Amino acid sequence: MYIQWCAKGIIGQSPNDADGITDQEARAIVDDGHGIVCNWWRDVSSITQPQRRDKLNDVNLHRHVHDYSNFKRETPFISLAAGAVERDTFLQTNRIFPAERTARAFATLNGTRPGYVFHLWVIVGIKPAVEVEQVAEEIRNLHTYRRWSPFQLEGEVTAKIGIPAVQIHRVDKWEATQSGGIRHAGPGWPHFNSHFEEPAVVSNIRDLF
Repeated sequence: MYIQWCAKGIIGQSPNDADGITDQEARAIVDDGHGIVCNWWRDVSSITQPQRRDKLNDVNLHRHVHDYSNFKRETPFISLAAGAVERDTFLQTNRIFPAERTARAFATLNGTRPGYVFHLWVIVGIKPAVEVEQVAEEIRNLHTYRRWSPFQLEGEVTAKIGIPAVQIHRVDKWEATQSGGIRHAGPGWPHFNSHFEEPAVVSNIRDLF
């Protein structure tokens, strides 16, 4: 297993659409210790261990990645962006798709509304382990998930059920501009997590004594 830094984009509310989260809710995710939870848990409010076990399977992971519009309210998974690289063999070059850019595009619906980007870390398994809640799946890794996917360049790492607040370093807000772009929201952002725990607490680093 290894530690992976990721970016999570969450859509914000706009003047004409109450869907999404507010500034207060974005800050509460880190300040109140709620963390980020999957849509399924948020929708039903309470879930049991047997329900978690039954939800975490390959079929549901495939639906989460490739049928999200129909599965989003039931999904036990959480999509994170970790960046991706596309290799162009003809031009003999690699094209990089940064995680931050992918998360911003999702959060703002490609620059059409406000959105929030959370910077966090997760533990990732080297091999597929969908049934193990504590480790995330590296969907972007073609050595691990070899089936072709139209979304591979989104650089997805998929967490499960919930991401503890202590693993979230900060949240930033982005706003749409009149020209169709996005800009940093300005004063008050980013909002840092005072209870953040560095990933070294679970890594194989030992201090001198």
